[in-house]
Amino acid sequence: MDAREDGARGTDATHDGSGDDPVTATGVDPAMHAQELLAEHVPLALIADLLTPTGDTSAEILEAEGLPEESWWEPVEGDDVSHA
Repeated sequence: MDAREDGARGTDATHDGSGDDPVTATGVDPAMHAQELLAEHVPLALIADLLTPTGDTSAEILEAEGLPEESWWEPVEGDDVSHA
């Protein structure tokens, strides 16, 4: 059994227990970790959801900001580009 009062058992993660603060891990550079996740193609909105679980969710951000004018993620008619 771990004797830490505020940490998760077996980790160096800390939080105040209120549910309002994001969980942090000591010894991990948050900016570098976010860059690594982005390099692995994890969507920025998902990273934001994970880092601040009680903040605005990606669904709330989408509702507030709306969809972009250009649907860049949808295939274009006549685009014969192979991604294989």
